[in-house]
Amino acid sequence: MGIRMVFELLDRGSAQTAVQALEAYKVHLRASIPRTQRRMATSEARYGVDMTRFLHEMAAEDLHSGDL
Repeated sequence: MGIRMVFELLDRGSAQTAVQALEAYKVHLRASIPRTQRRMATSEARYGVDMTRFLHEMAAEDLHSGDL
């Protein structure tokens, strides 16, 4: 999955600032992946349902705790 974005900037300084901001955001997203994986594993263990199956086949109401 990819996203294509087009920016029109007035000068090179703006372009460099935009690139730096995007790089910082990319670092932040990559750092959040392990945290998200831990949260998913916790939910899978708690509810006994694989997250992929849950997202495709179930609703929160199907779980023991219902829709929190």
